[in-house]
Parts: sequence; structure tokens; C-alpha cells
Amino acid sequence: MSNAVAVAVRVRPFKESELASLEERGHTVEIDEHSVTMIQRLNDAHEVSRAFKFDHCYNSMDHDEGWVPVNNGQIYKDMVSPGVKDVCDGYNVNILMYGQTGTGKTHTMAGTESDPGAIPLACADLFNHLAIRPGTQVKASFVEIYNDQVVDLLDPKVLAERKGKGDVSRLRVREHPELGPFADGKIEVAVATASEAMDVFQRGSAARSTCKTPLAPQSSRSHGQFTLTLTHPKGNMSQLSMVDLGGTGQGDGGVKGAKKADAKLQIEGAAINKSLATLGMVMSALAKASKDKSKKVHVPYRDSSLTWLLKSALGGNSRTIFLAFVSPYFDHYDESVSTLRYAERASAIVNTATTKIKKTAAVLEAEAEAARIEEEKAQEEARIEEEKAEAEAAEAAAEEAALEARKAELAAKAAAKKAAAEAKAAAEAEAARKEVEEEARVKAEAEARRFEMEMKLKQEAELARVRAEEAAAKEAAEQKRLAEERRVAEEKKAEAERKKIEEEAKRQEREKVRKEAEAARQQAEAARVAKLEAQRREEEAQEALSQAPAQEAARLAAAELRAQEAAAARKAKEEAEEEAAAEAVLAALEPAPANGDPSPLWKLKAKKEREERERVEIEKQAKLLTDVETEAGQFKLKTQLRNVKKEEMRGDAREESTAGQLTEKKKKKKSKEKFELPLSPGSGDGGEEKKKKKKKKKEGFTLPTTEDEYGTVSPTNNPFL
Repeated sequence: MSNAVAVAVRVRPFKESELASLEERGHTVEIDEHSVTMIQRLNDAHEVSRAFKFDHCYNSMDHDEGWVPVNNGQIYKDMVSPGVKDVCDGYNVNILMYGQTGTGKTHTMAGTESDPGAIPLACADLFNHLAIRPGTQVKASFVEIYNDQVVDLLDPKVLAERKGKGDVSRLRVREHPELGPFADGKIEVAVATASEAMDVFQRGSAARSTCKTPLAPQSSRSHGQFTLTLTHPKGNMSQLSMVDLGGTGQGDGGVKGAKKADAKLQIEGAAINKSLATLGMVMSALAKASKDKSKKVHVPYRDSSLTWLLKSALGGNSRTIFLAFVSPYFDHYDESVSTLRYAERASAIVNTATTKIKKTAAVLEAEAEAARIEEEKAQEEARIEEEKAEAEAAEAAAEEAALEARKAELAAKAAAKKAAAEAKAAAEAEAARKEVEEEARVKAEAEARRFEMEMKLKQEAELARVRAEEAAAKEAAEQKRLAEERRVAEEKKAEAERKKIEEEAKRQEREKVRKEAEAARQQAEAARVAKLEAQRREEEAQEALSQAPAQEAARLAAAELRAQEAAAARKAKEEAEEEAAAEAVLAALEPAPANGDPSPLWKLKAKKEREERERVEIEKQAKLLTDVETEAGQFKLKTQLRNVKKEEMRGDAREESTAGQLTEKKKKKKSKEKFELPLSPGSGDGGEEKKKKKKKKKEGFTLPTTEDEYGTVSPTNNPFL
């Protein structure tokens, strides 16, 4: 903050009683962030306006729809918060609140629980700053200037005096050479927290002189000064002083144009106006001195107790904040303009704020002793003057004593008459009181009976509610049980449906296998017919070959029989493999019989595949028989006979490993189909040989062959070819 006085203006909201005439006559204030314009309407066509500029202007008028007034926190943040920091840095700071009665000075200083004012916010902020500066001591004091006399609000006797139960001495304002003017003998309470400081403030506020006026329900009838004195660790001292100045315009009791006001209010208003007038003269002199520093200007600080106490705040060693409060109502135009002029003068004042260093204790005691001696001398002179005045007053009193005695006699008679009337009135009042008490007793009894009936009805209703809740709980449990039973039944039904679907799927699968077996049987039957047809063609081919020379016929017969033997061996081997595979594949669909015989389904499928292979083999043999007429076909037949022999040998080895899987009946059948028929070259004629071939074909035989070192059949070393 600078040394110039910081000034702000706050415009209060309209009251409910003022809004009715607002549309007709309008408001007298226009405000923006840094200026206030006062408007005076002379008539419908003419008006006069004047603008004032300040550091901050706060609009709390609520005549605009949807507009939110400024709260105390915003004013504290803009104006007071920097001063609190300066106090912690060792400067003196004074906050003055000035304005008409009922414009919100006390509200802005103290605030409410929902909108705290400058003092609670400053106390909290101050101790937050001091939390990081240990060693600083704080003392709180609270005085008021009532009828130009300084009263200590922390003195317990003050509250008793306000209630008419005693009297209290007034404090004298003295000026210390170093500390400046102060209230001698005021109580200072050491505080360590913001709550303790607020307790001191609340205690002093309860003792302040207030009363109800037409402008405010609780108007301050004095000036209040709440001070926090800081003693820093290095000896520096600083003060934060917040002054709530009494409302202006109180000479008539707070109502402009009132015909007659209470005598006490008139005296209080006159004292307030006198001190404020002196304050205005002090500010005017200081403003003039600030503009022209070459001239010496007399500043009348001692003309009132208020200005003497505020000497350091106005032009002295302090940083000062001046908050002015005005009304927007047109009937208060003059007071609002006067307040703004005061604020304008204050803005021109420049202080000389410095940090203060504490002197040694001996120096301070010596200066205090000198001041005390000087004060005692002045008191003695004043006492002598008072004694002279008392002697003169005594002479005048003696002359008036007789007159007063007569007056006292007349007053006694009037008092006796008045006492009789009061006694009669008291008796009547007592009778009326008893009647009222009896009526109140009857009403109380009726109210008690009504309350008892209501409680009984409530208990019955509560019992009914509990029973209803129990019934509802039972019903809910029953519903839950039924739902659980339905769920279990549905699950069982679903399980039965699932099993039924699975059974149906198995049945369809068995039906499918049966149909496939039937189709396999039909295919096997077709293969058998094809096989018989191939055998017939083979017999015809053999019949044709029987016309060749006997040696060639024997050779061909041996090749044919060899091929048949190989086919028979493969057939037996494939039957065993197919039956084993069929048993493994179809075991999952139909369990095997207990006697170990293959399932009919397995047999049908294996038979189908076996007959298909026989058909293919017969077709191959028929093709070989057609090619045997050529030499190349004969060599090819020999080669195939050799390969058939190899497959027979390999098949015999595999048959040994799978012989256990064949039934005894199948082994006998295989042994019947295998036999050997030795042939000698050149034996018999053509007809004899033909008969032997037919016989051997029916019985089956094994044709021995020889192989060379490479495993091939050689017609030169084969004794049968």
C-alpha cells in the first residue's frame, strides 16, 4: 500500500419500504467500478448530477433483476487484506468506516455468519500471517467515544452502567511522544488465536451504546475503535485499528424532518455530529496541506476526542483505508452527497507511514514519568478551577434551595396522588394477570390432552405399520419360495427335454447307420453279381486258351491259379482287418455282444467295402486274361504273379499277428481255400489238361515259382513254364 489514503464507496441495497416509490421517482445513484454519480431530479424535465471518483466502488443495490450484490468478502479482499499484511510488516494501519445511519457500516465491519465482515476476516488473516512469524505478541482493546468521552468497552462496569446499575469512569486521551495519542488506562487483552480476538470483539460489542431508530433497528450511538497491537520479536510495534464511526444525520434522532425527537437521542446525535464536523475540518486541513506543502496549515486534532485519537490515522504514521457508505434512496440525497464529499477529501490526504522501533525500557519509563508529572500538574490546576466554580455554584444553590423545597413539597403531593393511582392500576393489572394465567392453564391442560391423544394415535399407527411390514415380509418370503419351486421345476423340465433330444439324436444316428448298412448290403450284392459275371468271362477266356499247346495251357493255368491264390489270400487278410476296424469304429454306437462276435452293422459295412475291392480285382484279372495272347502280355502276367507272391508272403506275416482276432470258423474257411497243385512240364494231352484245370479251379492250388538274385520271376529257370 502507498501512503495515500485508500478510499472506497459502497451503496447499500434498497429497503422494502423504498421499492414502492422507486418506479415513480427513481434512484439517485449511478455507479460503476471507480465512480459514483449522484442525480437530483428537480422536476420531470430537469435534473442535476455530480460524479465522484474513488479507488473502488461497490454496488449493492438490488433493483436490477438477476443481479447479485457485492458481499463483504470482496470488499475485504480489495481494501483490507493489503493492510493486514502491512501490519505484519511493522506498519500502523487504520480502517475508518463513515456514512449515514443504516447504510451498512457495522454490517461491513462485523458481518454475519454467512457473510463475515472485515474484523473476523482480518483476525483470521492476521494470525495466518503470524503463523510463519513466531514470537509476535498480539493484544486486543475496544473503546468507544460516546458523547465525546472515551469509554473502555472491556471494563465490566460499562455493561452494568448501560443497565443503570452503576457508574464508570471515563478515560483520558493522552499523547505519547513516540506512540502518539492513546486512551490512558484502557484494558488490553493478550490473544493468541483469531477466535480469542473475536471473543474480545464480541464482548466489547455487547457493551456498545445502541438504540432503535427509524433508519436502523440497532443504530450505533457512538464511535467504536477495535485495536490489535502487535509486538514483533525485534522490538517493532504496529497497530491495526478499525473504527466504526457513528452515523451522520442524527441531530434529529435519525429522521430527517422529524418534528420532535427523544431528548437523549438529540444529545447523542449532537455529539456525533460535532465530532464528525471536527473530523471534516481535520480532513479539509490535511487535504489543503497535501496540495500545498509550502504552507503551514493548522489541523484541529484536539477539538474532539475522536480526531485526537485518530491523529496518527489522518496525516500521521499510518496507512489508512477510508470506506464510505451511502444510500440510493432519493430522500437521502443530501446526506449521500455529504458523505461522498468527506470521502473525496480523505482521498487527498497523504500519510507518512514508517515502521516503529521500540526504545529501551528505561527511556520509555522516563518519558512516561514526565508525561505523568505533566498530567498531574494539569489535573491540579483543573481541580483548583473546579473548586472555585463549586463555591460559586454553592452560593447559587443556596438561593435556589427554598424554591426547590417548595417544588419538592408540590412534587411529593403529586407523587402521593400518582402512587394511589398506580396502586389501583397495579391491583387491576394483578386481577387481569390472574385471569390470563387461569386461561393459560386451561389452554395448557387442553394442549396436554391433545398431545397425549396424538401420541396414542401415533403409537397405534406405528404398530399397524410394523404389522403391515411383517405381513409384507411373509408374503415376500412365500413369493420367493414359490419362485424357487417354479425355477427347480423348470430346470427339471428342461433337463428332461434335453435328455429327450439326446435320445432322439441317438435314435436318428442309429437309423442313419442302419440305412448306410442297408445301402452297403445292396452295393455288396451288386458287386457279387459283377464278380459272377467276371468269373463267367474268365471261364470263357480259359476255354479259349485250352485250344493252345498243352505246355502253354499249363503255364496259363498255373498263372491263373496263382492269381486266384493271391486274391484269396488278400481277401482273407482284408476281411480280418476290416472286421477289426469296424469293431473299433462302431463300438461307440452299439456295444459288442458278450460272445465276442462282430455286430451286424460292422459286418455289413466291412462286407460292403470287401465286395467293392473284389470287384475291382476281378476287373483287373479279366484285363490280364485278354492280354495273355501276346508275348508282352504273358511277360506282364509273370511279373504280376511275382508281385502277388511277395504280397502273399507279407500278408502271411500280418495274418500271424491278427490270427487271434479271427473266429475259428473263419480260420477253417481260409484253410480250405488255400492248397498247392504241382505241375510237370509236358504231362498229359490237351483234353486231360483242360479237365485238370477246371478241377483245380474249383478246389484252389498254390503255384510254386522261383526267383533270381534280384527277386524277379525267370521263365527259363521255372520248371513249370
